[in-house]
Amino acid sequence: MGIMSSLLGYLDWILWALSISVIIVSIIKHVLGHRDSGAWFLRGVAGLLLAGFSSILVNSLYNTSQDVLGHASYGWVLYASSLGLVLIGGLYIAMGRIGEGISSILGGILLIGVGLVGIYLGSSPHGGYGGPLYVYLYTDRQGYYVGEAVGLSVSISPGINGASYTVSWGDGVVEEFDDGSSLRLSHVYNSSGAYVIRVNVSSSGLTGFNSIAVSVSDKPWTPPWPFDIIVSPVTGFFSMFWQVVSTPFNLQLLTTSPRLEEGSAEWDLYELTFSISMSGLGLYLGFRLLQAVFEGESRGFIDVVREALIAVLLSLTAPYLHNASVDMLNAFSLKVVEGVDPMPSIASILALISTGVVLGFFIPVAANLAVVLTIMLASASALVVIRHWLILTITVSSPILAVAYLHPALRGAMNRVIGLWGSLVLAGPLTAVFMRTWSTQVGVAGQALTSVFIYMILPNIIGLLGGAGPVITRSASILLYTVLGAMRTMEERRQTRTQRLQAGANTPQRIRLLNPYQSRVPSWRTRDTK
Repeated sequence: MGIMSSLLGYLDWILWALSISVIIVSIIKHVLGHRDSGAWFLRGVAGLLLAGFSSILVNSLYNTSQDVLGHASYGWVLYASSLGLVLIGGLYIAMGRIGEGISSILGGILLIGVGLVGIYLGSSPHGGYGGPLYVYLYTDRQGYYVGEAVGLSVSISPGINGASYTVSWGDGVVEEFDDGSSLRLSHVYNSSGAYVIRVNVSSSGLTGFNSIAVSVSDKPWTPPWPFDIIVSPVTGFFSMFWQVVSTPFNLQLLTTSPRLEEGSAEWDLYELTFSISMSGLGLYLGFRLLQAVFEGESRGFIDVVREALIAVLLSLTAPYLHNASVDMLNAFSLKVVEGVDPMPSIASILALISTGVVLGFFIPVAANLAVVLTIMLASASALVVIRHWLILTITVSSPILAVAYLHPALRGAMNRVIGLWGSLVLAGPLTAVFMRTWSTQVGVAGQALTSVFIYMILPNIIGLLGGAGPVITRSASILLYTVLGAMRTMEERRQTRTQRLQAGANTPQRIRLLNPYQSRVPSWRTRDTK
């Protein structure tokens, strides 16, 4: 906020200086007898009025809604953007670009109404102006044994003390807690199976929830040392396998987009890219200003100022605009997906995979089914992780993208990157609506029966707008066909080898006596003439 205030102050100073200079030029033109001196004088006066009263204008328009902006996440971004557009409009008018100046001023004024509508829409699903309440769940691992304590860490964002927690462990046990912004819980399951832990949190008028799946199995027999070295790797493999296949069942991870939290490692990386980008921006704008001076372009100066302001403004506000947009869309996604229970899907898919593994020793088709389901869930999990990673990567790189956008040759590529960010962010609400509609239409039994087909096309639904879903699905299909083709080739070779051995065993062999005077065994080219 401090940097943005300084930037707007510099812009206001530039508008003051430019307007006074235009008025001085108009006086000189009037003395010299130029007919356009009056137009120059009016442009300078208009610039002075906007420089002196733009902040008062924006403040008066926002003053009636301070109670809303005071509770809104990053409400100052709307104020700064509106004031910046009005000041840019003043620069355009002072330089004689009346049409562009009026458009910029109208855009700054209309942004106030659009921003307030966005705040109301983003806050209505959860009844407050602060955005959604994020609930994060972490377990020590995803695989546990019967009688072993399952450790669960719960944290919320924003951190609000005095939050109320309702924890449903999935086995009929429901516990309630009143604590701060984080919890450390444990629970013991008495029977094996897959369980969905659901946590509902409410505080200060905000509500949020999240769910996570854990697997509980009977503890296997452990042989004595040194034979136990075989059991530990197998156990670790199945724990990692469960972590991979259970990722798509985490509804918050599936339907929301990540935020760029201040103080995080990603935020530090954003500040690094910002400092590097501003160094490059200064060099670029210096060359542009020299070019405008030497070529005598009267509009070159205002273009340089406009480009610098847009690049700096986007670089400074990108993470806040990202968080504000993500909060609004995540609030919608969490409200929509709140009634979805992933337990029927987990039970049916894991039952099919287990059945395929067991029957695969006798029926190869069953083994192929288990491979298909595993690759299907792995591709969905990969897309969930890649989607979150791409969203954060683009947001962190926003200063570089803003500076690169100034180059005409790179604007097309930057537009595609920005479109990809928007598509990946919108994929969360799209997936939430898809999952909620599916669960409402088919019910619990229908989810168990159709979950295989739903999660098979889920990567396309997640990345439909961003185009990442078809890429992941196509890559998974190529991998699947490669694996199945290799398995089929190995089976054909095994059958061919078996047939040759059987044919050799059934064919009578002719015994040939060697001539003791021969020095070597005759090759196949040697013809017996006797």
